[in-house]
Amino acid sequence: MKKAILIIILLVFVVAGFFGLRFYNKYLGNNVEKEGYVLIPHRAGFKQIMDSIAPYIKDKESFEAVAKEKGLDTNFKAGRYYIQSGTGNKNLVNMIKAGNQTANSYRIGDFGDMYQMIGKVSKKRKLIHYIL
Repeated sequence: MKKAILIIILLVFVVAGFFGLRFYNKYLGNNVEKEGYVLIPHRAGFKQIMDSIAPYIKDKESFEAVAKEKGLDTNFKAGRYYIQSGTGNKNLVNMIKAGNQTANSYRIGDFGDMYQMIGKVSKKRKLIHYIL
């Protein structure tokens, strides 16, 4: 009788471990293949978002499943996002849904005069507006 209970408990732990590992890999495990920046335009569709992020992730199917479960196909914020190594699907989707973008940084001391600063900022702004 004790062996049967021990076997049942062991079987429950094995099954729970199997499904727990699948859950972890799908939602929390590292799914970033390489680091980089992703630009998501204002009028992008879900397919365009997937095409933009595809070169940076390992398992596209699991990312797409998590994105659809969390409603990324209907609710997202356009912008420039930094995909960091070690990030899971859940955090990537939450970052895009919340709009946690990478800020553009300018320092006044980087430019010799105001005209250089205006030229640099306007080039960057035109590029961003062209993409968006």
